[in-house]
Amino acid sequence: MTPTGAAILRVLVDEWRPLPAMTIERIGHGAGNDRPGPMPNVLRAVLGRASGLGADRVVCLETHLDDFVPEHFEHVLARLTDAGALDVSLQHIQMKKSRPGFLLRVVGPPHRREELAARVLSETTSLGVRIQEMDRLVLPREVRRVKTPFGRIAVKFSQRPDGQGEVSAEFDDCRKAAERAGVPLRDVIRAAEDAARAGGD
Repeated sequence: MTPTGAAILRVLVDEWRPLPAMTIERIGHGAGNDRPGPMPNVLRAVLGRASGLGADRVVCLETHLDDFVPEHFEHVLARLTDAGALDVSLQHIQMKKSRPGFLLRVVGPPHRREELAARVLSETTSLGVRIQEMDRLVLPREVRRVKTPFGRIAVKFSQRPDGQGEVSAEFDDCRKAAERAGVPLRDVIRAAEDAARAGGD
């Protein structure tokens, strides 16, 4: 690319990844002076409009465990979350020689793959981790704090492909508020989601 193009990208780009799903509206090319070597001195810019679904890349790390103590999972989950995991799950499986075991699956951002793999290997009895990088489609979402009789509660707002909006109160906020107020958890969740649907802030 041209030096000017590199400077533009340095200022404007938020992240580097494959072209996301979108409707392309314009494509522009800028060419610099000729230079030796196989790489063309050209910058291409694509302007597009996002589709209803967002898209990104994630890594999926998996390992089989046949001597894992289940009561340790809460600790492993917390350690992986601290290392940047987006999701962690544990499934019962039957392994070779009919041994019962677990499948540990961790989903995270690609730039965290080594850190997450190291955390799995240090916090479990695993001797190896399988890693795949894959596309992920996600609904548009944002988290807002809404006012309720039990204090401000974080609520996740998302939008389905058909345009229908969904709200989901954040569990940890609701649990803490319910403990403070001495009321059932469901009452706090209902109050937060009702406030969100009513457009509260």
